[in-house]
Amino acid sequence: MAKKVLGLDIGVTSVGWAIIDVDENEIIDKGVRIFPERSAQENVKRREKRGSRRLKRRRQQRLIDMKELLKKHGVIDEKFVPLKNPYEIRCKGLTEKLANDELATAILHITKRRGSSFDSIDDIEEDDEKTSSDVVDQIEVDKAPELKSTKKILDYNEKMLINKNTNYICLIQKKRLEESGSVRGSLNNFKTSEYIKEIEKILSNQGLSQDFNEKVINLIKRKRAYFEGPGSEKSPTPYGRWYYEQGEIKYVDLIEKMRGTCSLFPLEKRAPKDSYTACLFNILNDLNNLKINQEKITQEQKEQVIELMKKEKGDFTVKKLCKFLNVEETFISGFREDKNKKNLISQFTGYKKIRNVVNNEGFNKIIFENEDYVDKIVEILTVKRGIDERKNELKKINPEVFSEAVADALAQITGCKEYHSLSFKAMKKMIPDLLATTDNQMQLITKYGIQKQNIGVFKGKNEIVLDQKAIISPVALRAQNEAIKIINAIRSIHGELDTIVIEMARDKNSAEEKKRINEQQKRGEELNKQALELAEGKPLTGSLALKLRLYKEQDHRCIYTGKEIDKDLLMTDPFAYEIDHIIPISISLDDSFNNKVLTTSKINSDKTNMTPFKFFSSGKIQGVSFGEFTSRVINLEKRGLISKNKLRNLLFAEDIDKQSVRAEFINRNLVDTRYATRVILNTLTNYFRANEIDTKVHAINGRITDNIRNRAGLKKCRDFFYHHIVDAIIVAAVKKHKYFSKLLNLYESSDGIIYDNETGEIITSENQKDFFDEKLFSFLSKIRRINDLTNYDETIKISHKIDKKFNRQFTDETIYSTRLIDGVDYLVARFKDIYGEDGIKLAKMIKKDEENKILMKRNDPETFELIKQIVLKTDYTEKENPFALYKEQHGEIRKKAKNGKGPVIKSVKYLKEKLGNHHPITHKYQSVRPGNKVVLLQVSPYRTDFYVSPSGLYRFVTIRYANVKMSNKEGTIDLVEYEQMKQLKKIDDTYQFCFSLHRNETIKITKKGENPHTYRFVGTNSDKLNRIEVKELYCNVLKEERRIILTIGKEICLLEKFSCDILGNMKKIESEVLKLKI
Repeated sequence: MAKKVLGLDIGVTSVGWAIIDVDENEIIDKGVRIFPERSAQENVKRREKRGSRRLKRRRQQRLIDMKELLKKHGVIDEKFVPLKNPYEIRCKGLTEKLANDELATAILHITKRRGSSFDSIDDIEEDDEKTSSDVVDQIEVDKAPELKSTKKILDYNEKMLINKNTNYICLIQKKRLEESGSVRGSLNNFKTSEYIKEIEKILSNQGLSQDFNEKVINLIKRKRAYFEGPGSEKSPTPYGRWYYEQGEIKYVDLIEKMRGTCSLFPLEKRAPKDSYTACLFNILNDLNNLKINQEKITQEQKEQVIELMKKEKGDFTVKKLCKFLNVEETFISGFREDKNKKNLISQFTGYKKIRNVVNNEGFNKIIFENEDYVDKIVEILTVKRGIDERKNELKKINPEVFSEAVADALAQITGCKEYHSLSFKAMKKMIPDLLATTDNQMQLITKYGIQKQNIGVFKGKNEIVLDQKAIISPVALRAQNEAIKIINAIRSIHGELDTIVIEMARDKNSAEEKKRINEQQKRGEELNKQALELAEGKPLTGSLALKLRLYKEQDHRCIYTGKEIDKDLLMTDPFAYEIDHIIPISISLDDSFNNKVLTTSKINSDKTNMTPFKFFSSGKIQGVSFGEFTSRVINLEKRGLISKNKLRNLLFAEDIDKQSVRAEFINRNLVDTRYATRVILNTLTNYFRANEIDTKVHAINGRITDNIRNRAGLKKCRDFFYHHIVDAIIVAAVKKHKYFSKLLNLYESSDGIIYDNETGEIITSENQKDFFDEKLFSFLSKIRRINDLTNYDETIKISHKIDKKFNRQFTDETIYSTRLIDGVDYLVARFKDIYGEDGIKLAKMIKKDEENKILMKRNDPETFELIKQIVLKTDYTEKENPFALYKEQHGEIRKKAKNGKGPVIKSVKYLKEKLGNHHPITHKYQSVRPGNKVVLLQVSPYRTDFYVSPSGLYRFVTIRYANVKMSNKEGTIDLVEYEQMKQLKKIDDTYQFCFSLHRNETIKITKKGENPHTYRFVGTNSDKLNRIEVKELYCNVLKEERRIILTIGKEICLLEKFSCDILGNMKKIESEVLKLKI
């Protein structure tokens, strides 16, 4: 029976897969799945749009309710139309009684834009990080500052009201209107309380009833916090706090509803991340991962660190920890790192926020000294977002301790938003052992066997299903979902597997991946340049280039002896100096630059399979001590010549023959222990265990496959999708590596010795030569053809995720207007800032005698002539902006007016092009002039329907997202509208429907006199010109042809559609029925 191993290379937008028979050296099957990246930003964008629609809807409802109130009290009637000078009216109302139409105009104007309020903690947190407490003092009141946060703008405007003695908003707004010709903009943001102050003043002069005044003010202040959600007790909804369940109205806290469950105890809710328990758990776990000169931190030291952390006013930094432990940071290993490789240690964040409030206000210290109180406070701050809600819950903890003043102060604390992956129950179970032992959380979880409790959910299921609630990024979740689908499909065709080996992407998204690759390429180019300079024009091999890089890094000296390296000898004698692995690769599994140094052949031979520490301790090296060596390499790191990781390897002092040390290297450099990787690893392991399937699952570190690829000479070409398949084959082939395979199958016994899980033999280290398994590299030589492919190969399976979702955004967000000129609709665009880059474009348009495109010439010839003369008479270069130069000398350009105080001109409209494909929205606007239109552009195609005539002529109809109407979560294309589109494309009843193509479906196209060519469909390029856009199956973009545009006309002999499953198996579609219901 074949020993089938599945290798998976799970990337950001791809999953490469390969099945190999490790015994027969055969590649059974292989392929790659390509899909679009799922981004959290997509969800953010959708939420923002929903929020905007909700805000607009509530504003409209507020205005409707206010008009009804005004009608009810006889202020206005049905014929009322707001007056055009609301700022003047509001100012007048501060001191005088207003006519009814004036009063209604003022009230409705304030009702529509009633400012910003910080009623919930999220309003404060939105800008909290950007705003310092003394920001107002830093602002020059007479100058409009470059303010970016809402809170800064509010603070600035509040100070304007105080310092300018203008007291009321309308006075500032009226002044700004007179000075600049406009009011609205980012700076026109005031607190709701200031608007209320103004309307109260206006109402006080009107002689109306107190009841009416209160109703007006309450309507203006009315606001629903986001955490309240939609609906109410009187109007339940499945998406809100109040909902129906079996005919009864139920209530749920929406924030609590979104709270995840514990990774270990699924019935328990996750604990707040900033709670005392969660912080203590994280701190102890961090401390247990540390080693000081290869020794673990003691319980006594941990207890002392915890007390110091709690007493520290600010963060207890890594530097302070090192000072307490009386050791340099270099000699401590095991820290977590941020994205910049800076060492991290967890903090008591929630505890310190509470302590600071209590101490500042002089409250009872038991509030933060009682750990249960801290946990309860942080839970309330995390779950409840409304300040009043928080206060009510805080007082319930202990009414004697949590008075109104205490609750009010604590309710203002910001920043408590996130949850830990574990519950209080799980963490409290582990904390005593984290303190008393040196085990980290994963070791304790394994010892407790907690995870085994969760495998029952998989029992009896035919297919593996990933937990969609797993706390991983949308990018990782989509990639893992696609990987699970591939595994299920492979199992259905090839049966159960012996082993699945996974490599997960090291990048969080495609932008991060692109950045990393670019940085690697730049770094590589720089290092090669340095090597070439050192070679001084002499021929340079890869090995010599590496030696020269190490030569420069080591300050031209042997790393061990400190003696100067003879550069001429290095260049001429390939055997004089050798590259040594600092920690033997058979132990460290690390073939990276950080584990390599340059030394003499003699020293390398004497060092054999030892670490530098053991080498110096052996007495085989004379004339230099380990202390001198240590001082020298620390100096190299301080000078920036070597990295911290290389320094750590050079000073590594543990006994590599100890099984625990070797297990640590396996965890660090062979297996992938990241959380996102564990999600899919645990899912697969638990599924196979629950269903008693003997499939082993491993997750390996990407550095291992990189090293193997480099050793095999398989240079990665990212222009084609084939490199994902090659990576998957390498991942699977790790099981062909005798030593790696043993390490992946290992388990550690109670006596600390590592055994092979299959054979039971003790695993010992291989020597350097055996580590690079010749059989493995012989096998990998077979895949060079795939690695070097630059065109389509039908024997290699490539699958693309097809996009059939119909409820997508169907246009871009920009609203355009049109002008009808000589019977043709033209699109109107705008130069938004004529004093910036747009001004250069406007000047070029005028100089090129294209001034007829500028609407100002038609609508305001006098002002246009001023603009034109500035361009013609100003002395400026091609890269300079004449309007910006004019502004420097004379101020901003103003529209021509009799008093010389016309509005400032900042933007200019022009006719861009003839109106093409668009979505009309003119009916939504009442004030559009006859002949003009309001439209949205970039009407995206949903699918393309192909037809063929009896003579073999192909035509198509484009169905756009705008054509698909939603009804009860079902999409419908109107038959009458569809027939009209067919008529426009001259498709009559003699034409036969062929098929519909969605994005990424497979089409084979045969042109006259040419061989058939298989593409993946992108969409309609031009309905008018009968053009479609396609892409090659095996790459995104060809360098020589960035876009492939094909005309569907007389040159097309045959169009064929193929279905493609997730593994890339293609099958021709012989017939298809037209679907108008989706």
